[in-house]
Amino acid sequence: MVTAANDGGEVAESAAASAVVVASAPADTVPPAVSGAVVLGGTLTASPGTWSGTPTLSYEYQWQRCDADGANCVDIAGATDPTYTLDAADQGHTVVVVVTATNGVGGDTSTSAPSVLLPAPPLNATRPAVDNPEPTVGDTLTVDDGTWTGTGPFDYEYQWQRCDFFGANCVDIVGETTDSYTLTDEDAGHVLTVVVTATNDAGQATTTSVPTPAVVLVTPKPTPTPSPTVTPTPTPTATPRPTATPTPAHPGPRPPTATATAPPLLGSTPDGLDLGNVPGSLVADTSCQQLAGNAKYRRLALRGIGTVRVRAYTAGPATKLTPILVTTQISHAKTMRVSVRYTLDGRKLRVGRKPRYKAAIAPSRLQRLGVHKLKATVARKGKGKRAKPIVLKLKTVSCRTLFTAQRWRTTAGAGLRLRIDSRTALSRLAFKVPTALLPRQTAKRRTVGFMRVFVAGQAKRKRYALKLAPRRHGKLLLKAAGRPLVRYVRGGLEVRGLPARSAVAELTIYRVTKRDGVTRPKRYRLRVQVLRPGARTLQLSVRPRAPR
Repeated sequence: MVTAANDGGEVAESAAASAVVVASAPADTVPPAVSGAVVLGGTLTASPGTWSGTPTLSYEYQWQRCDADGANCVDIAGATDPTYTLDAADQGHTVVVVVTATNGVGGDTSTSAPSVLLPAPPLNATRPAVDNPEPTVGDTLTVDDGTWTGTGPFDYEYQWQRCDFFGANCVDIVGETTDSYTLTDEDAGHVLTVVVTATNDAGQATTTSVPTPAVVLVTPKPTPTPSPTVTPTPTPTATPRPTATPTPAHPGPRPPTATATAPPLLGSTPDGLDLGNVPGSLVADTSCQQLAGNAKYRRLALRGIGTVRVRAYTAGPATKLTPILVTTQISHAKTMRVSVRYTLDGRKLRVGRKPRYKAAIAPSRLQRLGVHKLKATVARKGKGKRAKPIVLKLKTVSCRTLFTAQRWRTTAGAGLRLRIDSRTALSRLAFKVPTALLPRQTAKRRTVGFMRVFVAGQAKRKRYALKLAPRRHGKLLLKAAGRPLVRYVRGGLEVRGLPARSAVAELTIYRVTKRDGVTRPKRYRLRVQVLRPGARTLQLSVRPRAPR
């Protein structure tokens, strides 16, 4: 309304009504933003950005977790405050905030730019491995890093380890910290592993590679002696027949033949002869010997000392891991100073401390088969006189068949290795193994391990993958023309159709926790039947240590 006035009076007039004023809905002019330290446990703060629209505006927040590229975002349950604390679930992801602005007219949403990637620490998915099915002294091994999850790139560190034949009791090899290693004579008969450590900005993780097969020491083939030139003689002089050498009463090592001065190599063991010399066999004379009677014992009363009891014993075949043990017990050792010395065939043995003065005799120390002289000399210190030595005669014979088993844990489950070493050809085996140690059949065929066979006369060991048939398709692990048959039977496994002159058969089987369940650390007894045509069935049993 406008009022006009002068000396004559005033007049008021109203203008025509304007158009109706319309309120506007919110619209973002500057998108929201995220600030804060992108670290595990760090707090991010959302800025709502700048919005146009009729006041007053209210804001709501929803935090989302995205992939590393900021895409495929998903709401984080309960994260609706202006701040958000990063946790372990965010590792390997970026984070955004969705801001919704509303007023009396309506509402709109806007999404912030992705935050910096929160790195995830390394996690091993596939174990490292050394791709060499038959490592030999002089070979250079190279480790494959395996597969790792987490935020790359990764930095890798390595440590090579030397283990016993069964892949246990591993010790670092000093100075070997690269991804390759050249095998030396010290590695012969041992299994090698590599400890691989992966590192990124979020942390580090360590895993051990799949153990290699035992390292082989190849004996060089002797240079053949050239045949001498035959000089004809007019009349050959008759040579008297030599006196026959008497056969020793106890078995001993085979004398070298005229055509070879080294132990037989692979390929030189004809049918019908001893297979214990196949490289890698655990029943070779220098790897396994049997103490006749499993124990020797002698007790003697020594003047000035008392009753002395010397014992040599073993619970089964003497191997590197289970040697012959020697102990000495003295009735009054606690009240006097006594020294004990052992010699085996004139060579000194290392003696432990009292009260039992233990010593160990491995087959490599015995060397030959037959009778060995073990002498224990007990003396009282400070008397100046040695006591009369106590002598035990130990008779050792060859190991004919050896059954060994090993259990261990893996990153995904557990492993089981069953092995038969024999001096006579193997053809059929029946293993009694609890179901709790074997993988289960699933809806699909899957690889559950492998089988190795050492055959005399063949330089390369045979290796076969074991693939478990799916449910309702039998219980086969291996069946193909020219290959052995391996299958599940009631109570365990059966192996048939091994190649001719098979000296060693080894089965390695893995259980995967996600598919086969947890393998409990219970100790089981495992048995095997070695069946040979026309021969008596041999039954052996072992109780391998449960994995920790």
